[in-house]
Amino acid sequence: MKNSVVTYVLIVYMDGSKDYTLKNEFPASEYGGEVKAYELAKAVGEEYNKMGHDFVIMQETITPVHYVISEKNKERLL
Repeated sequence: MKNSVVTYVLIVYMDGSKDYTLKNEFPASEYGGEVKAYELAKAVGEEYNKMGHDFVIMQETITPVHYVISEKNKERLL
């Protein structure tokens, strides 16, 4: 079965704005694993923080919980 998918979401709150004005996603699968994806999100956030902006990093994990697989697609998905 498919594994969980982990993504780190960086939200930057621009100085003087009520809502966030920048949202970036760093999927662990695209950035060489969870640690590297988190470190990249943190490094980008810290650069914005040096310019006076606040930021938050959230870990988003999507875990498959229910599968319905037909026989013809079974080999492709497993």
